[in-house]
Amino acid sequence: MRTFPTSLRCTALAVAFIVLPALASAQRVSRDSTAKVEGQRAPGDSLRVPVVPIPLVGSIDRNLDSSRVIDGGELPFNEYRSVADILSLLPGAFTRDLGEPGLSTGLTLGGQTQGSIGILNDGIPLNEPLTGVFNLALYPTEQIGRIEIVPALRSFLYAVDANGGLINIVSKSHKAIVPQSRIRYSESAHGYGFIDGAVSQDVVRGLNVTTGLQHTTFDQRFPNSAYDAWNFRAKLRYNVSNSVDLFASSIYNGTQLGLNGGISPSTPDSIAFEELRATVVNTDAYEKITRYDLQVGIAARPGFDSSVVHTLTAYLSTQLREYRDEENRPSNGITAAEDHRSQWYGIRWLQQRSIGRQSLDVGAEISSRAVIASPATGSRRSIDKSLFALGTLRPSDETALSVYGRLEEYLSKTRASSGADISFRPAPGVELYGGYSRSYRFPTIQESFWSDSVLGGSSSTETERHELLEAGLRIGEGEGVHLGLSLFRRVIHDAVVLRYDATATPSYRYGTTPEERISGVTADARLRINWLAADLRLEYLPGSRDISTGLPDWHTQCGVYFFDNIVGGHLGLKTGFRATLTGAYTGESFDERRLVFTDAAPVRIGASGTLDFVLIAHIGDAYIHLLWDNLLGRQYVTTLFYPMPDRAIRFGVSWDFLN
Repeated sequence: MRTFPTSLRCTALAVAFIVLPALASAQRVSRDSTAKVEGQRAPGDSLRVPVVPIPLVGSIDRNLDSSRVIDGGELPFNEYRSVADILSLLPGAFTRDLGEPGLSTGLTLGGQTQGSIGILNDGIPLNEPLTGVFNLALYPTEQIGRIEIVPALRSFLYAVDANGGLINIVSKSHKAIVPQSRIRYSESAHGYGFIDGAVSQDVVRGLNVTTGLQHTTFDQRFPNSAYDAWNFRAKLRYNVSNSVDLFASSIYNGTQLGLNGGISPSTPDSIAFEELRATVVNTDAYEKITRYDLQVGIAARPGFDSSVVHTLTAYLSTQLREYRDEENRPSNGITAAEDHRSQWYGIRWLQQRSIGRQSLDVGAEISSRAVIASPATGSRRSIDKSLFALGTLRPSDETALSVYGRLEEYLSKTRASSGADISFRPAPGVELYGGYSRSYRFPTIQESFWSDSVLGGSSSTETERHELLEAGLRIGEGEGVHLGLSLFRRVIHDAVVLRYDATATPSYRYGTTPEERISGVTADARLRINWLAADLRLEYLPGSRDISTGLPDWHTQCGVYFFDNIVGGHLGLKTGFRATLTGAYTGESFDERRLVFTDAAPVRIGASGTLDFVLIAHIGDAYIHLLWDNLLGRQYVTTLFYPMPDRAIRFGVSWDFLN
């Protein structure tokens, strides 16, 4: 596997610091444009009117409460390596981490695993149709302009199989009259390195071109875990007028990752965390991923009604996963060569309308979803057609009632999902809310049709029916004090489950169970008073639930920081400690070949806790990041048996350049 030494990465960083600003400066705007930036009109240009882009193109819900939006401008004061790190900030989020870059993160929200969580980019699905999952390490973090967290009651609206939660990543949309460039660099133990560079420039009036390149490397902590990933992205946006925007974007990913299967059960517990003595399950398996995501579309506001925004987007995504288990290193007796090809494309229309206190969103989508994964599934193709609508009525400033539904035809079945929720503000800064929804999840191609010596599909396309009841309370607005509490109960009828039978072939087979229930409580709190900042996120899932045992009954994250501007306002400083605590639970293993969590040999994972030191400084246009991860050197796992990272220092810098 190709890796790059630290010296080469540092050289690349230095070159990027010099070249990228130079490229931007080489395309300096004319004196006339500069005059516009300063709010002046250039001579002879008195009749020209600046073109104002339509805001929030790519948003799926413009009326989301601010507590359900992560603004990209807030991210520099949070250290992250992938989208998974950012989503871990959400109440109810838990990650069954595998401890090394590039591997699947096993994100869960409200007890629902990632196969039930939709990940969108500007409203377009990223989950690939074979497994129904998107590897969060593939999305370029420096392209994030806004993250929308759709409430679980409504999450089924905008994507197939998103009953457990929906995350929409709205990409940055620049209007860079003055050339802009940005660098982000980070490095840590075991040869981890991350570098991202981006350039944005208005090449002609109203036409912006933004490009970016990202490279991530990891030399390996345990044998056969090296990682090398390239990401290239480009986005064009042409503001034809104040009422019409044209846009196009592309993202390319090329990765290679060693798949060692974790630490072998034959390794004694006393040395399982020792990098030089522990034995891994597989020394010669790896995967290569080649992926393209393309979008092109138009956003328009009719001249007669500025309260309406129409968006029409066509998209195409392809992913090739090449899995290899070769005998060119110490042999494990297994030889495998599998190519999993996924392709999904379609067209999506969304109308968003706000009139006074009322709003109405209506949309339609038709897509083709295909997989070729011989011999595991063969060739499969299905057409997905859907209509959806969300209407919100606000009879007063204190009350809002929303009703929504989705009609979908997929896998030769037609299903109608619906729901409603209401919120009430009895006092300023206090909100009570509650609702109910009934929705359907279609099984993935893997769950229905996979066939090999270990894993078998159910040969059924019967849908799950989800019934979700939720109520909650929010206190606080803006900065200061914020408190949130949510109680939920989910019943899943005809739930798809993975069963293990050591006497059968295959030993794992998907099937259904008549009913599964899960109930829980999520809570979050934020405090910002003068220089003190603190946050807390907690989820409790009672142990009596019927759902899989691979999740803890409770987990929490918290942090306490000094957060203020000092040195006459020239230095923004956030420094303090953050902690993660997790209760004991029965863990699951991860099958890296088939990308599923299994419980063939359940083992009790003890309660664990980690403490990190955080220092983030904002100086001018630069952010300096210094983290001391796992300060106390705790040894723990969240997935069997993948040791989580040991004590390590992480350093990073991000820098914005203008002109």
